[in-house]
Amino acid sequence: MGDPSTVDQVGRLTFALRWRVEVRERDPSRAGGGAWAAGVTIIAVIEEQQSVGLISKKARLAMAKQAWDEAQECYDQLIRLQPTRVKWRRAAVDLVKVRFDKREDVEEVYECAKAEFARRVELAPEDPMAHFDLGYAWVMLTASFALATEELAAAEAAFKQAIRISPELRAGYAGMKILYNKRSIAGHHCYLEAIDVARTAVDRNYEDPEAWCDLGDAFNENYDVNMKQDALHAFQWAVKLDPNMTEAYFKIASIQRILSVDDDSAISSYERVIELEPDSDWAKMARRSLEHMRGGPSGPRPSGAAMPVPGYVPQFRDFTPQSQQQIIRLVNKPSGGGNEEGPE
Repeated sequence: MGDPSTVDQVGRLTFALRWRVEVRERDPSRAGGGAWAAGVTIIAVIEEQQSVGLISKKARLAMAKQAWDEAQECYDQLIRLQPTRVKWRRAAVDLVKVRFDKREDVEEVYECAKAEFARRVELAPEDPMAHFDLGYAWVMLTASFALATEELAAAEAAFKQAIRISPELRAGYAGMKILYNKRSIAGHHCYLEAIDVARTAVDRNYEDPEAWCDLGDAFNENYDVNMKQDALHAFQWAVKLDPNMTEAYFKIASIQRILSVDDDSAISSYERVIELEPDSDWAKMARRSLEHMRGGPSGPRPSGAAMPVPGYVPQFRDFTPQSQQQIIRLVNKPSGGGNEEGPE
C-alpha cells in the first residue's frame, strides 16, 4: 500500500482506513464490523471529494481556454458525482450562456436548450433537480437584459415545483433567491423575499455552507437597507462549515474592505482565495484587490503575518437589531399572507 509518510494528510487518513479495511477482509476477528463499515464509507467520501476537486479544476481550466466540450464533460461528471449540488447545475447552464451568447442565432440556440431541459422534466417529472435546471435555464438563457413576464413565470413555476417535490432540498429555494435577485435588479425591490427564501433554505439545510453563502448574498444584495454586517456573519459561517469555500472567503474580504474593519483580515481572506484556487476567477479578482490595497503587484505576505482564521459562528443576537426585526417578521408571517410571489 505504500509508505504513509510520503502522502499528504488526506492521503494518510485514507491509508489508515484502507489498512483497517484490508485487516478486516483478511481476518474478521481483528476489526469490528462497525469499524470496517465506517472505514469503507469514509474512504468513499474522501475519494469523492478528491475527484470533485480534480474535476472542478479541470473544468475551470477548460473554461479559461474555451474548450467548451471538455468543460461540458467535466460538469456532467460533477453532476453525476453530486447530483443535487446546485453549483454544478448552474455551471452547466452558465456554460451554454457563455458558449453561445455571441452567436447571431443565439435566441434560437437558447430556445433549443430550454426545450431540452423541458424534455428532461417530462421524462422525470418528480426529479426536483430537473425542475431546477429548467427554471435556471429560463432565468439565464435569454438575450435580453431583463426577463420577460412569461420567462419569470416559467422560472418561478419550475422552482416551486422543485420545492414541492423536495421541500428539504436546497435547490428550489436557491432558484427562487436567484429569481428575486433578478426582479430586484429590474426595480421591483424583492430584497426581503430573497432573504426570506434564503433563510428557509438555511433552516432546512443548516450545515450546508452554500446555503449560508446564499443567505450572505441575499443580505449583501439588499440595497434598501445596509445589511453588510449580517452578510459578513453569514459568509463567516459558510467558511466555518467549509474552510475551503473560495467564494465565501472572497466575499468576506470584500465586505471587510467596505466596512473598513481590518485590512489585515481582508488581506488574509484574499490570500486564502488565491491559495485555494490560484487559477480561478475569484483568485484573479483577489490579486487585483491586493494590488490596489498594497499599491502595487501583490507579493508574498510579510514574515510573521497572521494566517487567515475563519470567522466565529454568529448567533441570532449577532445580527443587527433592524435585521433581527426583519427576520422575525418574515418567520412569523402567516402562510400565504402578503407574499404572492414566495415559494409555496
